[in-house]
Amino acid sequence: MNNPLIGRIRDFVLDVAAKFDWLPGLVARLTLGGIFCADGVGQASQPRQSHGIFPFAGIPAPQIQAPFASGMEFLCGGLVLIGLFTRVAAVPLIVIMAVAIKTAKWAMSKISLTF
Repeated sequence: MNNPLIGRIRDFVLDVAAKFDWLPGLVARLTLGGIFCADGVGQASQPRQSHGIFPFAGIPAPQIQAPFASGMEFLCGGLVLIGLFTRVAAVPLIVIMAVAIKTAKWAMSKISLTF
């Protein structure tokens, strides 16, 4: 029942996969770094549109917090993109995303109560 052709094909596929084991990490880093970097630039270039939710969501000092968040997204996203201090740069991005998710959930609950 042990087919030698299937065994050779399996070995070939495993050899090719072993040579490209670095690829998933690179694709994830480039994708996430590019998204955060582009989002930081987008927020900084259109502050009225992107930072309008900050006062509505009750975030204190929105005129300081909004540019800080977009700057950190750009800076840390760029670091992730180039692979420099990736683990350190991920911490502010995690905090920014946690606050964004919490703010969005709070804003959606406030909107649903008013309608």
